[in-house]
This record gives sequence, C-alpha cells and structure tokens, in this order.
Amino acid sequence: MVYSKVEDFLKDDKFIEFVLGNSGADSYWGNLLSQNPKIEYIFEEAKDIVNGNRNIVSSLFSEDELASLRSDIFSDLGIDR
Repeated sequence: MVYSKVEDFLKDDKFIEFVLGNSGADSYWGNLLSQNPKIEYIFEEAKDIVNGNRNIVSSLFSEDELASLRSDIFSDLGIDR
C-alpha cells in the first residue's frame, strides 16, 4: 500500500490494529518509516487520530467528520466503543 496522506493510514486495518496495540507489527512500521522518512509526519498524525488526540485532530477534521471516521474505523475492526 502507498501512504501519501493521513487517510491512507486510517483506511489500513493493519495500521489501526498496530496503533491500538492489537498487532506485533512494530518492525513492519519501523521499516516503512526508515525507508520513507517523509511520511513520518502523516504517520504520527494518523496515530493521533486513532488515539483521539483532540489537539491535532480538531485542526484536521470537524467534530462530525471525526465522529464518522472513528465510528467507521472501529466498526470495520469489530470494536465496540
């Protein structure tokens, strides 16, 4: 998968599982970032969104967009939040 924007990470179930601690894929993401250092900023933004960092998130999405996005992500993963 090609990651060029925050949404690319948020659409990747493996990324979401990694951020939520449900995956042992640390080396995969570490290698991806070491080979593509320019995407580290969007990687971190996507992690903040999944983790609910409101300071970062509020500057990128409206509250309605954020609620919809988080709902879709958790629904796709079968997580009840």
